[in-house]
Amino acid sequence: MNKYWLYKSVFLIFVCLGQHLLADSVAKNQWSRSRVIGVAGSKQVTITINGLGADADLYVSKVQQPSLTEYDCRPALASVNDETCLIALASGEIAEIGVYGVEATDFVIETSFIESKQVSIDQPQQLILGRVIPGSVESNQYRYYMFDSSSLPALTDEYLLPSAVNHEGFGVEFVAHLMNLDADADLLIGIGELPTKSNGEDRCPSNKPGGTDSEQCGVLLKDLKGLPVFVGITGDNTSATYDLQVLIQKTINVSATDIPIVNNGFSTTGIVIKGQWKYYQLNPDLVASASSITITMKPKNDDLDLYVRSQAPPIGLHWDCFANLSGVQEEVCTINNPSQNQRFYLGVFGFTTSNFTLSVNVM
Repeated sequence: MNKYWLYKSVFLIFVCLGQHLLADSVAKNQWSRSRVIGVAGSKQVTITINGLGADADLYVSKVQQPSLTEYDCRPALASVNDETCLIALASGEIAEIGVYGVEATDFVIETSFIESKQVSIDQPQQLILGRVIPGSVESNQYRYYMFDSSSLPALTDEYLLPSAVNHEGFGVEFVAHLMNLDADADLLIGIGELPTKSNGEDRCPSNKPGGTDSEQCGVLLKDLKGLPVFVGITGDNTSATYDLQVLIQKTINVSATDIPIVNNGFSTTGIVIKGQWKYYQLNPDLVASASSITITMKPKNDDLDLYVRSQAPPIGLHWDCFANLSGVQEEVCTINNPSQNQRFYLGVFGFTTSNFTLSVNVM
C-alpha cells in the first residue's frame, strides 16, 4: 500500500495514498508549520491551503523549514485565494510546510500524492531557435524535444550585447514557449536528462492545473554548459495540441541600466517588444512605509506577462510573483507587509509585442 505521513508539531497522522486534510490556524505575522513525508508509491505531492478567512501565504521547502526568503515553492497569491505547490517527493523525503499569516486566519492544508505518469520515450525531435513547431501529446504521456546547446556560441551573434554596456549586468536565457493549447498541458525543461514531474526536473513554475494558458520556461545560458537541453510536454489527464517555440532572450540587470524608480499612484503607458523586458523599481522609501503594494498591468494589444521580484530584476524562473494570464487580461501582483530593507523590481515581459498600462497603488 502506498502511504505518507503528514504531521504537525508532535502529533502524527497516518493516512493512505490519496488526500488528507489538516485544519489549523495562524496568527498575524506568525508561522504555522507542518510537514509531509513520502513513503512509497508516488513521486510527487500536491500541497494546497484553502478555506482561508483572511490572507495567508503558503511556503514549502525540502531542505529546511521555509522562511520569507528561503523556500522551494511560494505561490504568493493575494487575499483569500487557494494556494498550491506541486513538488517531487521520493520515499523517505520530507517536505516542510509553512503557512505565514499576513492576517490572522483559519485554514486547511490539503495534501495529495500523485501517481507517476508513464513516460513514453520516442526519439526527441530537434529544436531550432525561433521556429514554431506544432505538436500533440496524449493524456498522461510525455512528448520530448531536444536542443543542442553546444551550438549556441555560433548562434548568438545576433544576441550580442552592446559594447558600451557592462556585460556582467545582463542575463541571457534559453526560453521555451508553449502556446495555442486546446487543452491543459505542462511544460518542463531538463538539462542533460529527460525531465519528468517525478524526477525533480520540473523547472517551470508557470505550470498551472487546468486551463489552456500559455506557459514559458527558461534557464540561464551559463547553466547549460554545452549539455543538451530537453523540453518536455505532458498531457494533464487529457490529450492536447499545441505550438512550441524556443528562443534566446536577454534580460537586463539593474547594474547595467537605469531602471526608473516609481512611487505611489504611479501610472504609465509603454510598449514592450516580443522577447524583451521593460523594468521599473519601487521607491525604497515607499516600500519601507507600506503595508500592501498592488501592481497592475493591462496589455492593450496582445499577451504580456507581469513579474515582481525582491532584491533583483525578475528573470524567467526567478521571481516572487508571476501573474501568467493569457491574452489581453489585466494582471495583478500584490506585495503584503514588505520588509523595510527590501527592494522590489517590476518586469513586463513581451510574450508578444504590445502596448500596456502599468500602475502602482500603496496601502
